[in-house]
Amino acid sequence: NQFIYHETDDEGLNKFNIRRESKVSGYIRIVEIENYDCVPCGGVHLDNLSQIKLIKVNGTEKIRGNIRISFLIGNNAINDYRTKFKTMISINRELSTKDEEALPSVLNLKSEISKLKLDLKKSYILYVDSIYESIIEDNSNFAEFIELPKTIFQELGKKLSTNMKLDTTNPF
Repeated sequence: NQFIYHETDDEGLNKFNIRRESKVSGYIRIVEIENYDCVPCGGVHLDNLSQIKLIKVNGTEKIRGNIRISFLIGNNAINDYRTKFKTMISINRELSTKDEEALPSVLNLKSEISKLKLDLKKSYILYVDSIYESIIEDNSNFAEFIELPKTIFQELGKKLSTNMKLDTTNPF
């Protein structure tokens, strides 16, 4: 397929089978890919290709059988790299790593956090069991447990409600 460039104005725009409306009026360039697509040109026009500086492809996605390419050009691409570079320096500083060690280090930290969460949950269960036993065996007063964290108090309530049989004959 060939690229064909057309020049027209607002009135001449109707002669083309364009896919989307033009964002400009007056003098309009039409970019056609022969037998494929026809759109009004929305790009910046350069005097020299060196003005592009850098093209950074962000990704691709398949949409209705076509491929859409997302990219940054020029200073936008440079600023994106600059931001990511500064972020990586900060991450490396925080983790005391080199670039190639950062991802394994983050994955290791995530794994450690998961293990700590599991250990915390097990500790909660042991703590709730301990309080439960104290209440049942020692006939402890609930007032001394009011300052418990909400999650502990909730678990204790569940355990008490499922394991204690209420005496319905004596309301007090």
